[in-house]
Amino acid sequence: MSIIESLDITQIVKLIALQSLVSDGLKKETLDTYKRLIVDTHGSNCLPWLMCLQQAGLIREKAGQTHINSANPIISGFAKTAKQMRLLVDDVHSTVKPTDAAYFYAGYASLLVRHLEGHDRTQWKTVVGDAPLLRSPKKMLFVIGGLTMAEIASIRFSLPDITAICVTSTVTGTQLVRSFDQHGFAFKDALRR
Repeated sequence: MSIIESLDITQIVKLIALQSLVSDGLKKETLDTYKRLIVDTHGSNCLPWLMCLQQAGLIREKAGQTHINSANPIISGFAKTAKQMRLLVDDVHSTVKPTDAAYFYAGYASLLVRHLEGHDRTQWKTVVGDAPLLRSPKKMLFVIGGLTMAEIASIRFSLPDITAICVTSTVTGTQLVRSFDQHGFAFKDALRR
């Protein structure tokens, strides 16, 4: 039994998307093989889902010319951005207490966390108001979009002076991948198993 047959389709798609993002795209042969194996195992109903993920850029074919605009980290690739922003940290679990924001993702620090760490905080505004919560000066972070619980933990570790983090939603990898499944294929596939 292959990994394609043994895992939930959402887990498979998450792994393929992760490989695609980290590798700056997949070789055409690799992508075609993944599609064929998924269709052979789970049926052709999953193709619209895969196509939506491709349109969003979460799963993509490796292009011959990827460095069109090297200032754009999405186009120039994960490896360059990871090195530039110190997103990947070795030996993060060498001590019991965390020493780096990457601890919460087992060696990976999100780009948002690194950006917040390096940002000029002199321009940040302190919130004071009439509500009991705001009577003393507070530093709050507002994020439009989703954050994972690990990102929230990383921010709290890196920026302990922030007293509240407000997000529109918390997100998991499964929720992100399934949000592109417009026909509910992953849910139906999970019911069949």
